[in-house]
Amino acid sequence: MYPIDPVGGGTWVGVSSTGLALCLLNLNQIPRPYLPPPEQLTSRGLIIPKLLGLSGTAEIARVLRQSDLDFFAPFRVLAIDPPRPTDEGGSITAIEAVWDRLGLRVRRLAAGPLCLVSSGLGDTLAAPRLALFDRMLSVHGATPVAQDRFHRQQWPDRPEISVLMARDEARTVSITTAEVVWADGLAASSRHPRVSMTYEGLVEGAVASACVLADPDAPAAVAV
Repeated sequence: MYPIDPVGGGTWVGVSSTGLALCLLNLNQIPRPYLPPPEQLTSRGLIIPKLLGLSGTAEIARVLRQSDLDFFAPFRVLAIDPPRPTDEGGSITAIEAVWDRLGLRVRRLAAGPLCLVSSGLGDTLAAPRLALFDRMLSVHGATPVAQDRFHRQQWPDRPEISVLMARDEARTVSITTAEVVWADGLAASSRHPRVSMTYEGLVEGAVASACVLADPDAPAAVAV
């Protein structure tokens, strides 16, 4: 399941019925790399729908390494594969794949509260959000309440780099939340957790949600 950008037809976040979660951030480098003319570029929003049907982070890394990325602007893909109930002592597996027009770099991330930031002004300018995340979530716990509070944070004197960003030509327009849970009562051998997603439009106040229960025949993705 994933929200769909009505302009480009792609998405920036998605989760499959197996619990694989993906997020795409634009990579805004300073100085900016050379890019082909816009009409020669492929929308980065098409990346996640093509990856959601894969089996996990290892296969995602392999597919991205084998892909021709020359017609994409720079991006970062975050992929998170939760532990299965049958994995004794298993833990979350997370990777970050970075395409900067020079090459693809893939690194494994430590499990636990994690924050990646992106800004059209330049990603380094949004770095203060990382320290804020550490203060609000990593130290006191990444509870749902703390996460909601973080995503609605805005510095009065720095709205252009705040989490709830606002500047003359752009602003944060939505908050999307995905949850993957092996709930009580689901068979330990089940391959499919309970997956839910909520999209909240901040401009028009629209809210959409969807849920896929544990079901071996559930579709890999449901648009919301």
